Amino acid sequence: MPPFSIRDSVTFPTYDELPHEYGYDLSYYSLYPNGVLRPRRHWALLAEITDDLTLPLPAGQVFRIGAFGSSAGHFATPYFAAKDMSGTPLNISFKLDMFEEAQFHSSIKKKCVPGHTIVKYWAEQHDFLDMSSGLRIESLRGVDVLACSLKTLLSADPEAVLNSRRCQNCDTATADAKCSRCHCAWYCNRDCQTAHWKDHKEMCIALAQVRSVRKWSKKDWHSFKGWWQDVGAI
Repeated sequence: MPPFSIRDSVTFPTYDELPHEYGYDLSYYSLYPNGVLRPRRHWALLAEITDDLTLPLPAGQVFRIGAFGSSAGHFATPYFAAKDMSGTPLNISFKLDMFEEAQFHSSIKKKCVPGHTIVKYWAEQHDFLDMSSGLRIESLRGVDVLACSLKTLLSADPEAVLNSRRCQNCDTATADAKCSRCHCAWYCNRDCQTAHWKDHKEMCIALAQVRSVRKWSKKDWHSFKGWWQDVGAI
């Protein structure tokens, strides 16, 4: 399996490098004799949220779902402005069924704030009716939201942090305790870890995403043997 790199432009393409939903790109798809397209590898678009453009429903409208009871709501299509790693702006629209839309508004929308990063696996370009371009997401499966900026995520270097063996708080060279979440950052003791948590929190999320078991560095991005079941669903 080829070594993982978050800087691999095929694994993590910019928006302009994505395949289009009505075309096919042989970097990402295989075309079978019967005309069926099948992914030939895995990929993901990374985009940092810059604004929440979700509009409320008109006052007085009620959002009702039988399995979830009913709730007086002002729910509308979740809609966000974002930028990819090249700085290219794009729109992200969640066109979910009513059950996933209820899930989104009840527990996920609070994570979709400016400065957080949306990860869309197997992303494709979409052209909206208003002539803008972006992502049309029809299922929460294959979507993650990370509570860190795109800059922090792209700068995450787990091996460098792990191999340094220096306390991230006081820079002592004899640190012997690791962060229990990212398993990368070293500390002298719990006091140093606690003192450094505010500075480490965002990078901790990025390091854990890149390195931890079942996360990116442990996966085979270069061959497609089926849809990953342990990613997405936020």
